[in-house]
Amino acid sequence: VGDRALVSFQAPREAAGVVVAVRPEGSDEPATTVTVPVDGGTGEVEIPLPDDRPYEVHASAAAEGGIASPGTTAQARPR
Repeated sequence: VGDRALVSFQAPREAAGVVVAVRPEGSDEPATTVTVPVDGGTGEVEIPLPDDRPYEVHASAAAEGGIASPGTTAQARPR
């Protein structure tokens, strides 16, 4: 969505949070990571994108104790 990635999620009931990591596509630089508490299993999180390069967005659900679901990946492209 222009200068930010809007990530919608539906997490399993046992999830304590959703972890979203964003970095420039094909880059080795560290990702910007945000952990969002899950309340009710669904939600959205906005991640600022500092410039108009394409970005990789990775997300997974995490349970108490650090067990994570398999991740999913999408590309965020500037408009």
